[in-house]
Formats: sequence, structure tokens, C-alpha cells
Amino acid sequence: MDQIDIDVADRAFDATRQNRRENHSSFFVIGLMITAFLVPILFELDLETTQGRAVFLIPWVLLLVLLGLSWRRARRHRLIGAAIASTWDDAQLENWDAVETAIPHLIDKSIRSVSDRGRILVILAATAERQKSYDAAAHIYEELLRERIGDAPLLQQAQLALASAKLRNEELADAVDLLDRLQKIEMPASLRAIYEVIRLHQQVFMGHDQDAVADIDDRIALFRRHLSTRAGFAYALVAAAFHRLGRPEPAQRYWNDATMLVSPQKILERFEITKDVSHNYKPAERPL
Repeated sequence: MDQIDIDVADRAFDATRQNRRENHSSFFVIGLMITAFLVPILFELDLETTQGRAVFLIPWVLLLVLLGLSWRRARRHRLIGAAIASTWDDAQLENWDAVETAIPHLIDKSIRSVSDRGRILVILAATAERQKSYDAAAHIYEELLRERIGDAPLLQQAQLALASAKLRNEELADAVDLLDRLQKIEMPASLRAIYEVIRLHQQVFMGHDQDAVADIDDRIALFRRHLSTRAGFAYALVAAAFHRLGRPEPAQRYWNDATMLVSPQKILERFEITKDVSHNYKPAERPL
């Protein structure tokens, strides 16, 4: 897929908007049906004649046309929804080749379901982050939140992702302000774990290493319960904080835990700030 920038994002928002004229053809056919029903009555046509029978059959033919249009439209939206669901699963599994292949075909057409539209735009933003186009990713998340596209859980994820994108784009004041506001919001434990990873990244990125390792046991327990193998990224950030605090033993322990779950290469791709840790400590010998 080509590089995602703000122009690409804006075109995706425009193209995926619900097409208000989508039902115009159906309304036109309905109008013809009503007219066809009224013609025999208004003109007192004899239904026994060939002409009268033909006029009598027209509304039923139009009804079949209407049903065909409705079926075709419903099938189109059903196929789009299935494709978005499949791409969402690929994104969760980090199957990015499949994601980048599917995205161009899903952001160039109207999407009726608000939930499906929100999902594909979140996937677009995540792909932009992977391309390190953090300004485009932040723009997408901001537009999602401004237009309220998607259900409540998706919008909460978008808020968290926006804070992360702003942090990576070095919009530090905005990132910290958003994280401070999110800290006060009730959210499921799974999203709270993601929030804590982003907060941890912010603390390590800004050199607040003592804050990063404060209450670390509670954080680690949260990561273990809710992040599965992705907890490895959080452990790598903890290792970076301990390394900079001059505490090599916990740094080595957490780096070992991190690389047990995620390869060092993937960690460095996600968090360049762990570069010093990767150079100073051994990765796990038998990763999962």
C-alpha cells in the first residue's frame, strides 16, 4: 500500500460516508409502481384486453425489480462487512501484508454500517502508525472522535490510540494532557492495560524513569492479565526505565521477559527507545 498521509485519510473519510442517494433508484421504482397501479383505475382500462393485462402486469414486474435492487444492495453491504471483519482480525493478528492488500478496496466505497466504517478507519490509522505516519494517524483518530464514528468501545480505543500517536509525533503537551484526562475515565480493564502501556511509554520517553517503575508490580499484574504476548512490549519499556536508573538486574529480568514474548526486532520497530537495552542485555534464549 502507498504511504498514508492526511490527504489519503481525508479521501477515505469522504469515500466511506453513507451514500444518501443510494436509495433513490428504489424510490423511483416505487413511484413507477404507484403510477402503474393507478393507471387502470384513472383511465378505466379493460383488464380483459391485451393492453389492460399488460398494464396490470407492470406493477408486479416493478416489484420484482425493487426486490432485486434491495437484495443486491443488502448483499453488497454484507460482503463489505465480512471483508472489514476479516481485515480487522488480520490487524489484531498483525498480519499486515493482508491488511495492506485489503485496505485500498475498502476505503473507496460507501459503508452503511457506522460500526464497520469506524473499524476500517481505525485499521487505516493503525497502518499509518506502522508506516510511521503519526500525523496522519492522529488526524484519523481525531476525525473519528469528532464525528463519533463507531461504537463506544471503538471510540475509547481511538482516544487511547490518539494519545499514543501524538506521543510518537512528539506532540508531548497534547499527549500528556490527553493521558491525564483519560486517567479519570472509567474503562474496562483490558483498555486500562493499554492505557498503562501508553502512559509507561510517555514516562520513559520523557525521562520520568522513577515514575515509570513506581508501583511496577501492579502494572505488571495488569499487563499479564490483559495483554497476552503483547505484554512483552510493556516489559521492554520497564527494562529501559531500570537500565537508565542504573539497575541492571531488573533491567535484564524484564528484557528477558519481554523477548520471551516478542522478538527484539519487533520491539525495536515499535519502541526505538529500547535500543540501548537491546545492546546491553541478552534476549531470552528460548522465546515462545
